[in-house]
Amino acid sequence: MIKILYKIPFSSGLLLSSPILNILPGRQCSLVCDYENEENGETVQIKTLFTDIVAFKCTYLYALDVFLIKNAYEKIVELEQSEWKSEVLNRLAKEREAYKHLAIVFDDGPCYEFICKDIDIPD
Repeated sequence: MIKILYKIPFSSGLLLSSPILNILPGRQCSLVCDYENEENGETVQIKTLFTDIVAFKCTYLYALDVFLIKNAYEKIVELEQSEWKSEVLNRLAKEREAYKHLAIVFDDGPCYEFICKDIDIPD
């Protein structure tokens, strides 16, 4: 089952550059997107913070999974059951149920995926 957590408020074709993934201390990553506001031409930045990460990956272009393209394009989704999540969580001794498999896909990739406990979604 897939749960939509956040739909980005712009077309990923309006991105001024590729989304930037910042690896932060304390098992955190931020995903930063700059896009041009169509109404006034101003640059707008959206930053999403993923916390308590145990694994993450990035996939581009022809290596993208069709299922993720269809279900996570321009939105952050939670994949409640996935092979990758099961594989990663089987290595953990405890707290397995606290982790989520989150994904987002942009034009031509990248597709970012995270196994993490929490996410700070922009307003």
